[in-house]
Amino acid sequence: MSVRIDAFDAFGTIFDVQSATLSYPDVLGHKADQLAFLWRAKQLEYTWVSNSLGRYEPFDVLTARALDFALETLGFGANHSIRTELLKAYVRLAIFPDVLPALERLKSADRKVVIFSNAPRRMLKDSLAGSEIGHMIDEVVSVEQAMVFKPDPRAYALLDRWRKDPSELVFYSSNRWDIAGAASFGLRAIWINRRRSADEYLDLTPAGVSETMIGAVSMT
Repeated sequence: MSVRIDAFDAFGTIFDVQSATLSYPDVLGHKADQLAFLWRAKQLEYTWVSNSLGRYEPFDVLTARALDFALETLGFGANHSIRTELLKAYVRLAIFPDVLPALERLKSADRKVVIFSNAPRRMLKDSLAGSEIGHMIDEVVSVEQAMVFKPDPRAYALLDRWRKDPSELVFYSSNRWDIAGAASFGLRAIWINRRRSADEYLDLTPAGVSETMIGAVSMT
């Protein structure tokens, strides 16, 4: 009997990346949202540049580098005392409110839940250990095995062992570029569009779209 696999991106899909900066309103003030946006944008940019240059560096290293850039750009200085606290906060990010009920539904149906992320295993394990969902995750898959980041096809190939039957594996992400990469690779990919963002990559369409994770898992 085959087992259904539900694979989820981690940061931005399971974990709310904005929660790190929002934890320090007294220090960051009105720049908390700006910092979160710029930090995330640079973090992703660095992964894509890394892919283009063929020079892999771990995701947590790029995350720290992106934070340094964001702090410097917004006038805090890369050596600001908040830097250490923000990096600690990034491995104890809040989960989105719809995550727990969605995972509970999957586990009640005896489905296998996998985290598939750009982050190294040590970072993912630390993040899950500090959350209320760690016990629901059956396996953690990191692109560090392939030494290349999503949306490179070699990253998605790490899920190939579950693709003997296409109906057995579903991938979910809140990142539209990630869905495009998964769809290009041939995965059944569902976009969790919490922000009701305009669609992109119209030639690489998702298998489904939902504004919540609970809605997304209900589609399958």
